[in-house]
Amino acid sequence: MCLPISIKLNFVGKVDNNSIAHVLIPSHLPKYGSDELKNFPININILKACEFKIETFISIMAHELSHVILHSLRNQYRDSEIATDILAMILGFSGIIENGRKITTEYTVFNVKHTEIKRFGYLDDNQFECAYRIINYKLTKTKKNRDKLSKLVNKFYSLLSKYKTDHASLTKNLHQLGNMESSKIKTSQANRLCELHSNCYYDSVMSVISRNENYLSSITIPLSDTNKISTIHDCLMSKYVTLEDDYKQLHNDLSLVIGCLPLFVRIKSFISTS
Repeated sequence: MCLPISIKLNFVGKVDNNSIAHVLIPSHLPKYGSDELKNFPININILKACEFKIETFISIMAHELSHVILHSLRNQYRDSEIATDILAMILGFSGIIENGRKITTEYTVFNVKHTEIKRFGYLDDNQFECAYRIINYKLTKTKKNRDKLSKLVNKFYSLLSKYKTDHASLTKNLHQLGNMESSKIKTSQANRLCELHSNCYYDSVMSVISRNENYLSSITIPLSDTNKISTIHDCLMSKYVTLEDDYKQLHNDLSLVIGCLPLFVRIKSFISTS
């Protein structure tokens, strides 16, 4: 829940409002995200006589802590039990709440079977099913988009790493070629080799590396904003395509330099890098 508070559970004989659990929220509760909220003490009273299965207990805790989030955000729905239930579902507890919102007990009296269903939470069955369907759809869609963006980020890092590796290899082989006493080089190759030795070429390569490293370090993948995730993905994909073109050009330049080296030097270089 990303809620860095200090929680104390108090198992009591009676809870306010005749409920099963109640979180005590002080009027001076710090705002969400502030340093003051870290380790801020929060008390939750829970009915001692009530027995829960683990899913029910987690559901109750998720609900009470959602109250804390809404109050720390100063949200207009902070006193709404319905909104608090829905927030707990949005925060990822919908599956647990689905399994914990009802406790079914079967018993027999005079050979007659009875079923008792105890419900927890403030959403009726129709409200819960509707909220569950919508939230799960959105969360699933968001997760797919986040995974897609994460894969592209990793792919981008990998390509940028190959770009830097090839540039290091290009620099090394250019140096070796410059130390050769003689080498058969065509006029068209010589013109390009002169360009590769220029400061302008070096600066352009460094610019590609710096620009893309800075962009990657600035990316923060949102948790739930699907539109923002898609926008970041599209922008990153555009930059990835540009980097692909830059890499192809650099790789062609590397192939040109290696091709100008004597065969024994190429073999020696291949063995040393294998």
